Amino acid sequence: MVLGELEWKVLEAVWKLKRATVRDVLKALADGRPYTTVMTTLDRLYRKGLLGRRKVGKAYEYFPRLTRSEMGKSLAKRALEHLIRLFGAPAVVYFVDALKEFDPENFEELRRLLGGERRGGDRE
Repeated sequence: MVLGELEWKVLEAVWKLKRATVRDVLKALADGRPYTTVMTTLDRLYRKGLLGRRKVGKAYEYFPRLTRSEMGKSLAKRALEHLIRLFGAPAVVYFVDALKEFDPENFEELRRLLGGERRGGDRE
């Protein structure tokens, strides 16, 4: 699932606010966007299953269906599955190399999970 820049900004605002109407999100964004633009964006996020909503008076109150962490895991899983299907082993090798460079702590955890320590040596 691909999200546009505004969708991310709106989703971030709803995560921060926990529950929000269109007006709440407009206030949080504070960038002068039209009411209808934010309303449409919230509706799209609802239709994509990322937000829930309930009627409060005449307005909808939106709330996140996933935490930021759950969203990150879901997007990463989908992206990795897609890359592995397309490119196979080279995609995995690149991922491991990138993890080693940008997140050494999690690289070491991955090594432990894959049994690198039990084999008594570096796999490089």
